[in-house]
Amino acid sequence: MKSNIFARTGVLVIVAVAVLLGAAGVSFAAGGASSPQELGSKRVAAVKAQNKAELIALINPKSVEYMNEKDPGKLEEVLKTWLEMEMPPNPEFVMQSLKDIPDYNAASQTFAVGPATMYFPIAPTDLLVLIGDREVTVNEDGKEVVQKKRAPVAIDAVMQEGGVWYIVLPVISKTQQPAQQ
Repeated sequence: MKSNIFARTGVLVIVAVAVLLGAAGVSFAAGGASSPQELGSKRVAAVKAQNKAELIALINPKSVEYMNEKDPGKLEEVLKTWLEMEMPPNPEFVMQSLKDIPDYNAASQTFAVGPATMYFPIAPTDLLVLIGDREVTVNEDGKEVVQKKRAPVAIDAVMQEGGVWYIVLPVISKTQQPAQQ
């Protein structure tokens, strides 16, 4: 009798583990990431693997839906740009709250950058900055010298929804240019 109880308990444990693993598989397939660091790491891995489907899974589904409806060519353009990026071998991620950036207007969900204004149909909360080693030219004693320095490689607008972190994409429009003299 005891062996039957243990046998049944063992089967129940196996079934429970299978259900939990199945549920975890579903959540990973749904996209996004559990933390900004994981989101950044997944983006780097997807670019290195040249996997467009994995990149799309990191973008907020509502953002993807909006881009597909309003400007499908722009989504493809963003993905192409991401896939052409050279990823640093030693990535580091830094978060910057959009609350601390004066050029971001939370009420209108817009971010002014030079002559362009980015409108975010899905409001971001932070910027995820990918930092890596880059070659930069600096002036040393009147001579231009190439040095390796830690610098931003990519900046993504991100947000958390339902405990999952996603990249959100902007719609970019040019603001009125000042008259040329």
